[in-house]
Amino acid sequence: TRTIATACTVRIGFTERAWTLEIVLAMGSAWLQAIAIWSIYFGEHAERASHTIAHAADPGRLARVAYTYVPILIVAGIIVSAVGDELTLAHPSGHTDWSVALVLVGGPALFLLGATLFKLAVFDAWPWPRLIGLAALLALLLVATSLTPLLLSLATTLILVAIGAYEMVWLRNNPAASEDVPLALDDEAP
Repeated sequence: TRTIATACTVRIGFTERAWTLEIVLAMGSAWLQAIAIWSIYFGEHAERASHTIAHAADPGRLARVAYTYVPILIVAGIIVSAVGDELTLAHPSGHTDWSVALVLVGGPALFLLGATLFKLAVFDAWPWPRLIGLAALLALLLVATSLTPLLLSLATTLILVAIGAYEMVWLRNNPAASEDVPLALDDEAP
């Protein structure tokens, strides 16, 4: 969905706008953010999630939460992010008012919140890289109106790329490990 929205936005951007450096950077940011979102959602944990759900005590309930309710936030984040891409392409060096800032930060934040809740529901653990990413996105709101839409878009993209890259490298290099913090510590002594 995000890739299709990005493809349409970028296609319109290339056909209806002059190819300035700012427009090319905005398009690049849109594509990188789409790839990062894809990587976070379909990355290394996807197979683990299927395995965890298949072997859960109540796989139907777990799958319902993970694949029915949580994706509402993920899809909302993808749609809002696509709107942010269009706003950035329309005025890359323009003024960032609060409505633009909330769209540019809110789309990735909604997506990341949904992706975080997915891992929490499936693995019963807090995915700290995603939580750090959410905190970083929220921290961007402190300076959002002092940045251009392009700079804010690049910053949100950088955060998502960092999370996607970290998870891909970490989980690929540590297949038996988890970067997540369990909700409850085991009471048994080692």
